[in-house]
Amino acid sequence: RQVSGSSAETKPEQPTLEACLGAAAISLAMVMAGTGHLETLRLLRLLRRRADAEVTYGSHMALSMAVGFLFLGGGRLTLGTSKRAVAALVAAVVPRFPLSPADNRYHLQAFRHLYVLAAEARCVEAVDVDTGEAVLLPLVVSLKG
Repeated sequence: RQVSGSSAETKPEQPTLEACLGAAAISLAMVMAGTGHLETLRLLRLLRRRADAEVTYGSHMALSMAVGFLFLGGGRLTLGTSKRAVAALVAAVVPRFPLSPADNRYHLQAFRHLYVLAAEARCVEAVDVDTGEAVLLPLVVSLKG
């Protein structure tokens, strides 16, 4: 396609596409956090299999973070929605991903671990009120909608 009369194609460059793909993968994983959703895992594994010279360290890092979010706490945790949790998630996932392990131009890589501050328990545990012991009982969950 032509832009302003020139014959140059307006195709995004590989690093831009990789950054967008990483952001989309993390976004999907944040929505599905702690569920271990199989179809999401299959998609993320498919994306991780690409291993050419153009795929940066940051792209691998983003996809690894996405898989980590998907299985957060072994399925016992999810991401919170409080102001503190959202702030921690923004600090963890918004800065640009590095090109190499030594790339600290845009952020400290330690910020990536701030997602831990947003993790919240989501287990349902039945407990006997008198003894405080965990008990086995049938549970029916109804979802609205």
